[in-house]
Amino acid sequence: MNKTKKEILNKIKKGEVKMKPKWWFEAEKVGINTGWVILMILGAVMGSTMLLFWELYNPIDLLSYGEVGRQLLWEDFPFWQLFLTVISIILAEKLIRNVGTWYRIKPLWMWLTIGVTMSLTIGVFFIMRS
Repeated sequence: MNKTKKEILNKIKKGEVKMKPKWWFEAEKVGINTGWVILMILGAVMGSTMLLFWELYNPIDLLSYGEVGRQLLWEDFPFWQLFLTVISIILAEKLIRNVGTWYRIKPLWMWLTIGVTMSLTIGVFFIMRS
């Protein structure tokens, strides 16, 4: 055995290192998964309200009114929702990487997060329209 392993085993035997209980890891896993779901739902709701804004105001038509249309677009556009949508998707993707061995499958989980958020966004948008 190398020196580091011996030091660690000696610390465990002396009681200097305390093991965490199993429920600690289970609670952490549930918390991370719950946070991931909440961030995706937040991103979907914010994204769908931006789509609703786009449908109600139709920025392309607003720009045809010249300076007044541009001013209305810049004053009424929900920039904070755009910021929250992007941040929640990024945080959800970062959060899901830290669970178990999923950090090894980087592109899959990134696209899964974006895909689920986009499908939730479209679903919530159609629910808000009806």
